[in-house]
Amino acid sequence: MGREASEPRREIPYERLSSAAWGEKVAKTFHYRAAFGTWEYFGFCPRCGHDTSTSIGGAPIMRALTMADERPAPVTVPTLTVECQCSHQHGSDKTGCGAYMNVFNVQFK
Repeated sequence: MGREASEPRREIPYERLSSAAWGEKVAKTFHYRAAFGTWEYFGFCPRCGHDTSTSIGGAPIMRALTMADERPAPVTVPTLTVECQCSHQHGSDKTGCGAYMNVFNVQFK
C-alpha cells in the first residue's frame, strides 16, 4: 500500500481526540488482510500520516509465535474502535498520536 502524495507524515504531539471526519477517512482508506489466523485492518492514520493497524480475532503476536496460519472466518464487525497505534513517539511516553473513532459495519472476508 503506497502513501498518497497528499498524506505526508506530520510531526504532531500526542492528543487524545476523536472526530467523525477521522473515522470517515479511516473507513474509506483502510484495508484488511488475513495475518496469522486473525484479520488486520490497516492504513495510514489520517491525523499523523504514520502506518497503523488494528487486529480482529485474537492476538497476532501469540498466533505468529505458534505459527497459526489458518485463514480466519469471514466476519462483519458492527462497531470497530480504531485507534492510531503507530510506533512513532508523539509524546515523551506515548506512541500513536491519540486519534481514535468507531468505524461501523467493517466486513472481513
